[in-house]
Amino acid sequence: MNHEVNVPESNSTPDFEERMNDYRHVLGQIETQLRKHVKTPDIMPVSDPDHYDEGEVKANMMIAVRYLEDARMRLGKAIQYHHDGVSILDKHDIKHNG
Repeated sequence: MNHEVNVPESNSTPDFEERMNDYRHVLGQIETQLRKHVKTPDIMPVSDPDHYDEGEVKANMMIAVRYLEDARMRLGKAIQYHHDGVSILDKHDIKHNG
């Protein structure tokens, strides 16, 4: 398994939105990999099997997934407020319903 996470680089200086979307993409990849790992049976105790709690291991990994989801959303909000502060979803509703 490749453990390296690389943010794509370009020859030109990316604008703010492009860079934030690159970070969001990488966070999404990490989230996907972590979700798969939580579901696999290869989570094994490293040290003392008597004190190993698979439920706690998986629960904390899922909390990490939730934080990654939140980080992606927060970067999206940063992009939103870097522009006009209006959500893309709201713009879509205004365009189609307004």
